[in-house]
Amino acid sequence: MQILYTWPRRQELVLDFLANTTLSMSHVATFYMTLGAIFTFHTFVQGKVLEIHGAQALGIVNAMRSSVILVVSGVMFCSPTNPLACLTLTSVASALTVSAGVLMWTLAPKAAAKAVSAEEEPGKTAPDKKEE
Repeated sequence: MQILYTWPRRQELVLDFLANTTLSMSHVATFYMTLGAIFTFHTFVQGKVLEIHGAQALGIVNAMRSSVILVVSGVMFCSPTNPLACLTLTSVASALTVSAGVLMWTLAPKAAAKAVSAEEEPGKTAPDKKEE
């Protein structure tokens, strides 16, 4: 949908801007192709994580990625001219809460979860139970 806004204003938003920089249209095209390739690879990896480890693991990875981006961008872009990019008590508490949840999920014993899932599936026996 951004193209609907940008295309009629391409002279002032894109072409004039490029004329005032050392970038050429080939640079911009290369950047967009690289971004597209990275996005495609990222989507492929997320699909594999979902396929192998399930939706819960994918959600955990996405939550942790968001926390890392929050902290890194706060450190990199905080300045007196850009105070909204700075870390706050709330944003640090949020990142710590997510990180603690990811740590607890990662360190939780997996055997109990496997036993529960085996009980839920007909025809499967939990590792610590015998068929009658």
